[in-house]
Amino acid sequence: MTWITIPDDLVRHIWAPDEAPDGEGEISVNPSWYADNGTPVDAETGDDMSYVRTEVSDKTQEAIDLAIQFGGIDGSHHKMWVIDQMLRILLGDKYAETIKEICNGEDGPNTYEWDEGIAP
Repeated sequence: MTWITIPDDLVRHIWAPDEAPDGEGEISVNPSWYADNGTPVDAETGDDMSYVRTEVSDKTQEAIDLAIQFGGIDGSHHKMWVIDQMLRILLGDKYAETIKEICNGEDGPNTYEWDEGIAP
């Protein structure tokens, strides 16, 4: 198993009152919230809430949705735009660094070109 670091803004913890039916009264809290506040408290009873689950933002689905929406448009320049946009979604802050690495080659930093395509 490989462990990766995930930024706090892509993770949320779901908490709920102890006696609440499934899904009712659930709240989501960012992991960094705990440092200042501790365990979430039910506003109605004042009791500590119970941890339910952790959710992680799924950039993969966003990239798939973009491919489905625009991938069928004719023109290689439009398809290149789709690929570029998918990489921007999936790589986030690492996009520029990755494109720089893609363009590096045996003849130096600009051996290859990256085409951002044209939006449909």
